[in-house]
Amino acid sequence: MRPKEANNKVEEVEEKIRNLKKEFEMLRNENITLQSKLEYLEISAKYSADRLYSFKKENQHQLFILKHENELISNAEKQARQMISIETGVEERKKQEEFIHMLQNECTKAKREFQEQNKYVVRLRQKLDDATQFPIRIGEETRQKLAITSNAILANEFKPAVEVSKTISLSRNPTLTSQCCTICLSNEKDLAFGCGHMTCRECGSKIHKCHICRKKIVNRIRLFPG
Repeated sequence: MRPKEANNKVEEVEEKIRNLKKEFEMLRNENITLQSKLEYLEISAKYSADRLYSFKKENQHQLFILKHENELISNAEKQARQMISIETGVEERKKQEEFIHMLQNECTKAKREFQEQNKYVVRLRQKLDDATQFPIRIGEETRQKLAITSNAILANEFKPAVEVSKTISLSRNPTLTSQCCTICLSNEKDLAFGCGHMTCRECGSKIHKCHICRKKIVNRIRLFPG
């Protein structure tokens, strides 16, 4: 090999070595730059993670506060509903009590009016009975007076005939004079009252008070003379 060629090869090798060194230096610088960027990114990532954690923690605290406030609001609404329900129940109970009291007053008033009406009806019945019995009593008294007057007149005018007739009647039937009705003086006594006095059935069914003692006739007993 010639020295010149050898020198050329050495120069080429040296040139290659210089180029390699330059490339190595460039790679080294690039590596340093990348490492710096990596460190920056790690710092940024750590800062972002810290901020995210802080934000998350703050959000959790805010959520806890909101949840607590929601519970307070819910409890307040429940208490408000209960208070409204209680007030409504009190008002309804008060209205019911007032309605019941009103009904009781109306019932008492109706009972009082009914009692007054009953008393009025009783008074009317009494007046009606008095008005009905008064003409009957007057008629009975008038008839009795007429009968007594007629008997007196007949007794005075026809005393001999009556004595003769009585003598004949007594001879035939001694009980005829005691059994004759004292109102009509013709029918036989076949009806007795509770007071003990008697008349015939026809006259006794028309009167309400005894014509002798003036007691009210309560019961009538039919007699069967033998």
